[in-house]
Amino acid sequence: LYDLTELQRDANKKFKLSAQDTLKIAQALYETHKIITYPRTSSRYLSTDMAPKLNERIQNLTKIPDYSPLATELTKNKKIKTTKRIIDDKKVTDHHAIIPTEKTANLSQLSPQEHKVFDLIIKRFLAVFMPECIKDLTEIITQVGSHEFKTTGTMITQEGWRSVYKEDKKDKTDLLLPTVKKDDPITHTKLTCPE
Repeated sequence: LYDLTELQRDANKKFKLSAQDTLKIAQALYETHKIITYPRTSSRYLSTDMAPKLNERIQNLTKIPDYSPLATELTKNKKIKTTKRIIDDKKVTDHHAIIPTEKTANLSQLSPQEHKVFDLIIKRFLAVFMPECIKDLTEIITQVGSHEFKTTGTMITQEGWRSVYKEDKKDKTDLLLPTVKKDDPITHTKLTCPE
């Protein structure tokens, strides 16, 4: 979950917002709109007293079209699973991590920058309750003459928490490699030597 520093770091990386701007926006989301919890926190964990409120908070997000599919998927199981990486009283200082409040957000009332910061907070909140992402990592060593070439690729077999960030992904998808077996013959179409 987000603490203020991590939120500021991500807002800067994704939206070029300064730390001060991110703090002002988070304060407005907290004080004016009342849709996130206290933002000036250094904790990335929740206290045990928050556990019974999590289902309600996620259920509340099903009312917002932007988050409804993911929140609905999480609420299917009725009870949200929590672990020590989410709830840990020993790692909560004065205030717990930044999460949504019980108030349903009206996204049309937010400025574009408020919407961006709110989106970061909600997506992180939803992602921590999703299953883990499982990948198959593949490495192929190809021999052409006396030269060996190494090719690596990834295949996601279970999206898990990555499904929350699907639309955000601007980089290239992982290289998918063909299915091969040891000693399969290869054909090369072109050889070029650097000059």
